[in-house]
Amino acid sequence: MQKIDEQTPLESFVPPWEQVTTGQRLIQFFHQTRQLILLVVLVVIAWVLWIQVRKHSRFPAFARQDLHTIGAPLIGRLESIHVQKGDKVKKGQLLAKMGVKQLKTEYDIAALEKKRLEQLLVSTALQFQFSQVALQTRLASFASQASTTLLSERARFRSSRAELKVLRKELAWQKKIRDQQFGRSNVLGSVEAREKSLSTLMKAMPSLLRLYRQKKRTARRLSKRAKISKKQTKEHIEKLLKPIQSQWAMQILRIKKLALQLERMELRAPASGYIIEVLHHEGTTLTQGAPVIKMVKENKGLIQAYVDESLARKMKVGMTAQLNLRFPDKTKAGGWFRSPYVHCAKVTATGAIEAMPLRFRSVPQKPVYVRPVMIKLLTPTALIPGELIYVEFSPSACKASTKTHKKKGKKV
Repeated sequence: MQKIDEQTPLESFVPPWEQVTTGQRLIQFFHQTRQLILLVVLVVIAWVLWIQVRKHSRFPAFARQDLHTIGAPLIGRLESIHVQKGDKVKKGQLLAKMGVKQLKTEYDIAALEKKRLEQLLVSTALQFQFSQVALQTRLASFASQASTTLLSERARFRSSRAELKVLRKELAWQKKIRDQQFGRSNVLGSVEAREKSLSTLMKAMPSLLRLYRQKKRTARRLSKRAKISKKQTKEHIEKLLKPIQSQWAMQILRIKKLALQLERMELRAPASGYIIEVLHHEGTTLTQGAPVIKMVKENKGLIQAYVDESLARKMKVGMTAQLNLRFPDKTKAGGWFRSPYVHCAKVTATGAIEAMPLRFRSVPQKPVYVRPVMIKLLTPTALIPGELIYVEFSPSACKASTKTHKKKGKKV
């Protein structure tokens, strides 16, 4: 209640029934600001729900990595190492080299032996060709002589046979004249001479025929002998060539084996990726199969995520989605930064329900059951194999961009 003072003017006096208490003022303030308070409460509730939804749609993942261990192919000394931990290598790049002096010497000796055998094969083949040429020359000369002799003997035989026919005709004609008794004395002498010449020629005909047949048999025999000689020469050369060819083939196999061993002594990258560990130093003697270098295959935008079962039901193989990625901040312990890009991805495979790995759990003692999902980024993105990331999943259609996204973004 307001006290009345003598100095208080009468106009400023407020009766007790018109005075406003603190409670009434609060009630008046509430009535005036109730819409604003209700709006703030709704915003807070929406913000809490949005955080819960974001947490529900955010799941841990890591860039898929394929580990390769490169070992020593044979027992030997590690001669040189051409990479170190953290290096990025391409497929087929030389990583290390084993000691190859002894193998190199054996390879050179085998190559010289192969060259010698090749020269021996060439010389033997040339010898065979020369013998074939000489034999063919002999056969050609013999064939020409035999053909000439046979032709002359055949011509002589044919001329004698023609002469015999002519004499027989003349003898028959002269006998006819003798029978008619024209010029008996002269004709008789001529007939006797012709008969004598005919008998001489007929006696000589068998000898000529025998000589002709003998020449023919001699020609056939010599031709057969020449063919046998050619066949024997060929068989002899083949017998000489066969062991040389077998030695040459064995030498080629040995050279290929040594070349393969030399190639294996060079340790090369089986795929493009990163070197994560070099296990030995130069000069170390290694046993066969001993691991030398460990590397991981370069990631091509493949992510293995551990998704909550309720969200995994919505993720079907082949569907596309938009992803927001969060990467660890190396400049701040426990810090994360979000990629400013929205990545387009495709679900490639889903697995069975299993317990989440320990490194992804917020409480290691509390098991969390999730479903592993393989996601392929359609947008080119630089990912370090095995790197832990967080993924926010938004199932919606998107188009892949050809622009490469680097890991730069706002820290959160």
